[in-house]
Amino acid sequence: SAEWRIRMKRHWYMIYFGLIIGGLFTLGITMFIRPAKHFSENENRVLQQIPTFSLNSFVQGQYQEKLEKGADDQFPGRDGLTATASICKRMMGQKDIGDTYLGKDHYYLAKKTEDSIDMFRYMENLRYVEYVGSQRASKSTLLLVPDAGTILADKLPAQAPFYQAAALYRAAGSVCKQTTFVDIRQAMNEQKKSEQLYYRTDHHWTLAGAYVGYQQLCQPLHLTKQPYEHFKPKMVSKNFLGTLHSRVLGADAKADTIYAADHLPEISSVVCDGKEKHTIYDARRCSTKDKYAYFFGGNYGEVTIKMSEQNHTGKNLIVFKDSFANCLVPFLLEQYDQVTMIDLRYYRKSVINILQQKKDAEILFLYEMSNFAEDNNIWKLTK
Repeated sequence: SAEWRIRMKRHWYMIYFGLIIGGLFTLGITMFIRPAKHFSENENRVLQQIPTFSLNSFVQGQYQEKLEKGADDQFPGRDGLTATASICKRMMGQKDIGDTYLGKDHYYLAKKTEDSIDMFRYMENLRYVEYVGSQRASKSTLLLVPDAGTILADKLPAQAPFYQAAALYRAAGSVCKQTTFVDIRQAMNEQKKSEQLYYRTDHHWTLAGAYVGYQQLCQPLHLTKQPYEHFKPKMVSKNFLGTLHSRVLGADAKADTIYAADHLPEISSVVCDGKEKHTIYDARRCSTKDKYAYFFGGNYGEVTIKMSEQNHTGKNLIVFKDSFANCLVPFLLEQYDQVTMIDLRYYRKSVINILQQKKDAEILFLYEMSNFAEDNNIWKLTK
């Protein structure tokens, strides 16, 4: 009867909603009672913990904010849900997942649009660089590495919006008067025909891409240009899936091979934020998700590499950088007595003091273009 059908319909609705509420309740309880995860190897970041309740933090709204972030980071099966959501979006024809474009030939490309670039900050950052350059006439060089989407525009999905880098490069050339500005786009465009210059699942350039940057730096830094084979590139990993893969978790991702320069000068010491190491490479990182950290073991506020006395050149170099410099710097070592790498994101000392202490050192600013445009730490150059 109609009344029986209505009752059965209500009955199944109650079961349906009961299952949903029960599932959410079970997940919530699981999230609070299971041991918290402190680090996501897949995302290569520290996870937000479920906060301890306090009335003061609740009134100020801090508890709710941390609880929301903690619940998101500690949600059971988070990586699996991300992968499932990625599959669903791809089935619907989406080419933009987690601010990552699904490009051609298995390339994942970081989504960078005009809205991603803060032109005011970019111009301010250029002026900070030029300020340092004005203090070191003819001894300061700026290299802004093109974003993968700029060089590999043919790999982007059809009509995918991407910022126009040409205007930013023109601005850098206009602002930099005392600083030598190096534009490597043409060299990269020529070399991409025969070499893989960027990883398919990561935003960084490959060793071959970094070598193009090294070639273009040789003239302004007055270096003897060595052929690629001189550095005896060696394979250190053949199953690298980078940060862009972590956003998408696509099952069809193609792992990359990481190469590193093996022919290096004899190094007397490597000091990373006060801790001494025996080498510029960290082989242990090859067994982790973040395999690009093989270079120097990752990022530090200050890294000082001293070559042995047998390698005496009479030249020192200070590199203000982001992570793109990590695989290029090994190309430079044999032509300097000491190379100091400063990452302003983590550097807490006075930049002015270190520049005064190393008055004869050459200066290199090496950043990826969009990283440089978004970086809110460049002002520390005047500190």
